[in-house]
Amino acid sequence: MNGAVWFAAGVATGIAAAVAAVPLWRALAVGWRAPAMRYALAIGAIVLCMIGVLATQLQSSPPHNTGVQSTTQTSRPAPSLDAATAGLAQRLKEKGGTRDEWLLLARSYEFMGRTAEAKQARDSAEFASIR
Repeated sequence: MNGAVWFAAGVATGIAAAVAAVPLWRALAVGWRAPAMRYALAIGAIVLCMIGVLATQLQSSPPHNTGVQSTTQTSRPAPSLDAATAGLAQRLKEKGGTRDEWLLLARSYEFMGRTAEAKQARDSAEFASIR
């Protein structure tokens, strides 16, 4: 959300707080003779509402980019599904693998719509579980 929306939300909250406080002001007017206390109470309620809106905005806004790269990010792009599947298939053909690795390859092939290769990978998974 942009700043104008938050400003409008803050103003609306302040107005709503002022409207809700009118009965309180009238009740306090009977007991308190100083009108300055009523105004101080109203201004305090509005300020508290505005602080609440600002705190909500600060809490929900995304962090600013500081220019520092996260340690979890890498400079190389993520491989495509085709490339990752091809790499897994090549490794499994050369070195073999566990049943779970063959099933992962089969699921990858199924996701890509390559059902014949998925069946071969499932057969290899069954063979790997026997070993």
